[in-house]
Amino acid sequence: MGDLLASDRFNMVDCLGAIRSPALVICGTEDKLTPLRFSQTLSSQIPGAALQTVEGAGHMLILEQPVRLAKLISVFLASIPYSPGM
Repeated sequence: MGDLLASDRFNMVDCLGAIRSPALVICGTEDKLTPLRFSQTLSSQIPGAALQTVEGAGHMLILEQPVRLAKLISVFLASIPYSPGM
């Protein structure tokens, strides 16, 4: 119960605009704990962030659809340009 309350009160929305690293937000369309609207807000506030949804998945994406999740992450990572010295 404490985890749920802490998550409910945690809000860093005002800091999201300062993120300058590539960001990928992934959400299951059936996630009841952190609904899609939260992921949409998150991705819209991070400059250049990408949002991907996994149809039919809930909050436990890594358990529910690990292959799909791995593919999304792999494609995202491959899209990030390599910059020596980073």
